[in-house]
This record gives sequence, structure tokens and C-alpha cells, in this order.
Amino acid sequence: MKIIPITATAAEKLKRLAKTLRKQTGTSLAKALDSVALDQGYGSWKHLTLCLTETQSAGASPLTLPQSLLGYLEDEARANPSIAGTSGLAFQSGLVFALDVKDAETFNPGDNVVECGEAWMFAASDVWRLFVNAKDDETGKSLVDVYSGDALLQRAQDFYMDVRLFKYTGPDTPETLTEAFARVLRRSFFPPMYIWLKGKFIDMDDVRQSLVDGEVTYATAAVGEQASAAGHLVQIANTSLPKSTPSDKVIMELDIERIDAGLYGFRLSFGPNEMDTGAGYSSIQEAIESAAAVTGPIRGYVVSYQGVVVGTYPLTMLQSSAAKVAQEAVDTVSALRD
Repeated sequence: MKIIPITATAAEKLKRLAKTLRKQTGTSLAKALDSVALDQGYGSWKHLTLCLTETQSAGASPLTLPQSLLGYLEDEARANPSIAGTSGLAFQSGLVFALDVKDAETFNPGDNVVECGEAWMFAASDVWRLFVNAKDDETGKSLVDVYSGDALLQRAQDFYMDVRLFKYTGPDTPETLTEAFARVLRRSFFPPMYIWLKGKFIDMDDVRQSLVDGEVTYATAAVGEQASAAGHLVQIANTSLPKSTPSDKVIMELDIERIDAGLYGFRLSFGPNEMDTGAGYSSIQEAIESAAAVTGPIRGYVVSYQGVVVGTYPLTMLQSSAAKVAQEAVDTVSALRD
């Protein structure tokens, strides 16, 4: 019998779900329980209860990387045997960092940073503990309390596929997080999600801020009034911009789009390069505030709404008077289309 770890809380939730299903369909409770268990990857409700008993008796924790997921990651590592050996050493005594797959598209690794996708077998245990405690978007509960069995493993695999790992291969590993930002991490337009520095795992949501030469290169939402809803200030370094760009501050383009009634998105770009995007905002003001939550060599934005250029604004004005800029955007578009 395959043991799929499950907590008592998750089992109780599935039992309540089965009772609801019974009322909706008129089926027996036994059939409803089996149906719910099958949906979660178990062979039957009896299989689920046996897994719960085995989990509790063995003292297994949902925070421990499941064997089935470990096997999946080991298979991935075997597909890239040439680099797997050095990746373990990098996690123990070097610098490894994780970027969201979309954020990684704008990352310029340089000569001393290489991607190490097969290294998830070393990173997974640290990230798994954060993953299962992350909040489910629909219920607001921890993922481990909402999903179990194969359903939870599938979500974890999907998550790992959306994150890219890189390791520093330079001669001297940075000693501190600040040094890592100064030497390597400032090359990325977006800050990393996770960092492994000389054997220490760092969740960037736990880091208040990073200063390099007196400039904030990273800050969580708890620092300052201009933090974005994503929980960090986007850092835009000179190395993220074209090489022909002077070191002085630049003006970027901010395009705001009305996706649907009460739903907005934005695109932030510099010349032909897309630097950031966002969607799902309930107002133009909210989209502006999110786009303006940046730090780096930026003087201001040329703001467009629905394809119409509204004006050029200093970054500080967008951060402090987003409501005023939003109203000007609406008024300008309305005047031109009347």
C-alpha cells in the first residue's frame, strides 16, 4: 500500500466535504467519502484513513519532503548528471538563488553565474516547508490544510517548474547578503525569491532590506510606505538597462490598460525592453501605485492610459499622488474620445 502523508486537519476537512457532496448528490456517505478520497489521489476512503494512521504513528510531518516528490527531483537530477555533483557543493558553501521564471527572462547572468535547474533536489526541502504553509488564494488557508496527497504534490511540482535556480561560479563567494547584492544580485531587475549563501537558506520575505552604497536594493513590504502589494520593492539597477544608457536616472514608460470593468493592468518598459507587468488591480490608482513601487536609477515615467499618453511624471509624484494621476488619465482619455 502506498502511504501518502496526510494531517488530521486535512482529513477532517475532506470528511466535511464528503458530507456536503452527499447532500448535493443524494448518494450514500460511503460513496461520497470514496469519491473525495479518489479526487485527492487515494485509492479509497479506507486508504486515506490508513495513511492518516501511518502518518501519525510514524511521526511523519507534512513539512518533510515526501518520498514521491524526492524521487521526482532525483529523476530530474539524473537527466543532468554533468552539473549535479557541483550543485550540492554550491548549496553547502557557495551562492545559489531562485528567480521566478518570468523574472528570470530579464536576468543577465554574466560570466560567473550559470543556471542549475537540476539542483532542485538540494533546494526542495527548504522551499517545501514554505510552500505547504503558503496561503491558498481561494480559501486563505495553508496549502497543506487545503490539499493533500497527489494534489499537493502536483501543485508543488508546478511551483518548482515556475522557479529557476542560478549559482555563482566566481572565485570568491560573497560573505554577506549585502555583498551578494553588490556583486551578483543587482544584475537582476527583480530580486530573488530565495537565496542559499554558504549553507544558509534565506527566504527574501524575511529580509527587511538590503543597502548597497547607501541605496536600497531590496525591501520587504514592512519597510517604507512605498512597498508593493507583492511584498517587496522592485529593484532596477543600471545593469538591467541597455549598456548605452548613461548612469544618470532614466525615464521609463508606464502603460495602463483597462482589462474589464473594475480590472486593470500595467506594463513597464524601457525602450524595447519590457521591465515589469502587473494585472488584477481594482483601480487605475492601484495599478500606478504598484508600478511605482520601485527603487533604482529612475527619474520618472511617461504614463499612458488606454494607448493615450497622459503625461510625464516624476517617480516621487506617482508614489505620493497616484490618485491625482489616475484622475488625470481618465479625464484625458475622456476628453480625446468625446
